[in-house]
Amino acid sequence: MSVDFSAYRFTDNQQIKTFVGEIMNGDMYGYAIDVYKHYANMDPGSKFDIGKKVSEKTRPRFIKITCLYMIDFPGDIQVNDQFNTVTKI
Repeated sequence: MSVDFSAYRFTDNQQIKTFVGEIMNGDMYGYAIDVYKHYANMDPGSKFDIGKKVSEKTRPRFIKITCLYMIDFPGDIQVNDQFNTVTKI
């Protein structure tokens, strides 16, 4: 049974603005770049299991960075409804 991580996604534009500010003013910038590079380098059709590959501690910010990636690169990846699997398109 897969776990539902959808509670970690953004629900409004203010959350996005706040999180982007945290990335730009904190120590998350390098981490965000690493997540972006990971998605950019995935092969089309490949899947990434967030529950298995991302630690529980970093999962909330990983999912938020995934949401930002989808905003910056629409149509490049697809996330299932439970936000536990990412597919490269």
